[in-house]
Amino acid sequence: MLVVAGGLAVFEGGASAAAYSGPWSVTLSREGSGANLVFDETNAVLTNSSTSNLVNLDVSGGGSSYDFEFQAPDKAAMAAGWYPDAQRYPFQEAGRPGMSVAGGCNEVTGSFEVRDIAWSSGTLTKLWLLYEHHCEGGEKADFGEIRFGMPTASTDVEPHALHWPDTYPGGQSKVVPVLVRQRGTSAGSVSAVALEGANPQDFAIRTDECTGQTLDEGQSCLVNVRFAPQAPGPRTAVLRITTNARTIRVPLDGLGVAGTTDWSMQSDSGDYIGGGKTYHYTTDTDIVAFSGSRTLVSGGVDAANGDSWGATFVPAQGDILVQGNTYPDAHRYPFNGTGAGMNVSGEGRGCNKLVGDFTADQVGFTSTGTLDRLDLTFEQHCEEGTPALHGRLRYRARADYTAPARVTNATATRTSGTTAHLTWSNPADADRAGTVVRYLPDTSAPPTDPTAGHLAYTGNGTSVDLSGLASGRTYSVGIFTYDSTGNVSSARVVTIPGSYAPTLSFTTSATSLTYGGAVTMSGRLTDPQGGALPSIPVHVQYRSLGSSAWKTLVSGTTSSTGQITASIKPSATRDFRLLSDASEQYASATSPVVRVNVAQKVTAASDKSSILLGQTLTITGSVAPSHAGGTVLLQAYYSGAWHTVKSATLSSSSTYSVSYKPSSKGSKPFRVYRSADTDHLANVSPSLTVTVG
Repeated sequence: MLVVAGGLAVFEGGASAAAYSGPWSVTLSREGSGANLVFDETNAVLTNSSTSNLVNLDVSGGGSSYDFEFQAPDKAAMAAGWYPDAQRYPFQEAGRPGMSVAGGCNEVTGSFEVRDIAWSSGTLTKLWLLYEHHCEGGEKADFGEIRFGMPTASTDVEPHALHWPDTYPGGQSKVVPVLVRQRGTSAGSVSAVALEGANPQDFAIRTDECTGQTLDEGQSCLVNVRFAPQAPGPRTAVLRITTNARTIRVPLDGLGVAGTTDWSMQSDSGDYIGGGKTYHYTTDTDIVAFSGSRTLVSGGVDAANGDSWGATFVPAQGDILVQGNTYPDAHRYPFNGTGAGMNVSGEGRGCNKLVGDFTADQVGFTSTGTLDRLDLTFEQHCEEGTPALHGRLRYRARADYTAPARVTNATATRTSGTTAHLTWSNPADADRAGTVVRYLPDTSAPPTDPTAGHLAYTGNGTSVDLSGLASGRTYSVGIFTYDSTGNVSSARVVTIPGSYAPTLSFTTSATSLTYGGAVTMSGRLTDPQGGALPSIPVHVQYRSLGSSAWKTLVSGTTSSTGQITASIKPSATRDFRLLSDASEQYASATSPVVRVNVAQKVTAASDKSSILLGQTLTITGSVAPSHAGGTVLLQAYYSGAWHTVKSATLSSSSTYSVSYKPSSKGSKPFRVYRSADTDHLANVSPSLTVTVG
């Protein structure tokens, strides 16, 4: 049974089993019907059939079912980010995101933002998504939040963030409920509900049914909130809900529309369409909507008193709408042939034939080619008669439509694994009213709207410190300026690096040594500002030549000055590095790689220090490390160079013995040479001298 209380539809006796078993929630506010729907695991079933490039969900409960489909542009993998200018899925144009909420629309416009998302083996396991969905180009929207796989608390809310469609200053947006639900097994209580943040005056708590309430497990209460901007531009606040367990803060965001939107007409006596009356419709009480491109603009009125009007204006074939231009001799659209066209009709009356003209006193378009502003006057003669319908149609028309300059010198620096510092320089525009900083995880779809993404800052400062970031995750930041008229600059986008990596230096006392010798290896671990990082585990690692695998040789912890020292006796030529452990605050760091070359140790000894000519000399020794079966060369020095005079094979114990009979008298220098191999340098024994008499 569907029970409606306070505008909120809650399904009693919902399905006992859900395709997604964890806590989840879906909110759907419908401006057209006025309904506010809240679904979660207590009253509905969430079916998840998403793929890596399509979020595809179905919510069923209380005898109703709603489909939700969202796709990134060009079917790219869905990531956290801001997706504006969406069209109906799956018929969106190239480069445009696709979306479909509740189905049944031939034409869809809107946007969505993915605040968090995660996949596991191709399955969507986590999602936090806000959406705004307009059907058939209408002014009214379906909007809300989808959330699952995210942390929940014993006392929680649905939704966790509210983003209203654009609203005119002085107007009243749709009232949206925030449901406070007790999910824990013990009772919870609400002691206070209030608005705080930058612009609390632009929002209103319509009803507070929670303050003073005690909620047993499964019980809930409502706080109804409305967006009522007092000024144009981005407006933001926080709904603070104080409970016995924690303080819940729900971000509230909306845009106060810049300029004037209204519809005025004066009808001459005898004019069939206007009936000789005067009409004026404003956004304070009526729905006045416009849309279009450079080749067609159209609008309509759905008035509070029941009046309904529509109008369309097009330039001649091949032409475009240009500010300051008049388009004469316009005929009934769409039967205007190659000339200009127009058609103003309503209240069940329309012209079979008409002639008229219109002037675009102001017309402008966004970077994507959609209508940004319009101030259009017209004169229409129905059935080509003398009486005329005169009118002025305005859509966000304003004397100042130049946005302030963007900020400059924007930087984003990690200050820990979970914090960052942002700085920027504001422009010198005299009418700049403020600066807004927004951020989202990932970088594929950064914030390009001043009300999309997590709020980092709003005000007139030039820096902000962020906390609560995910360690190792990259974030994109959009910085906007706006003026007193409500014009907003394009985003200055910067990236917060994913890791807060310290620096790990590495030096060795030598880069070449003889086998058996020791090398002192030293390093120092510092944070990105150069400060020492003490008590962090650091590992001395090596890899063999030709290998990519690193092995830990010895470990230790950094001193109070961030230093680490180890004495190592390498057994062969190796690459060495230092590797620090990651901590809650810092990412792991890797030092530069240093190669330490190890030469073989060759010994040599003679059985005699002097012999007579004709006698035999025996020289013995060893090579370390063991190279059994290898060859050593006995070398004698004469004629200004060393010459090989004999060779020997190393025994199983890597020793050798070589006999040599000198052929002349004198003092004879000898040495033993061992050539290099794959992981040891060549080396020679210390030289020895034998006297031949």
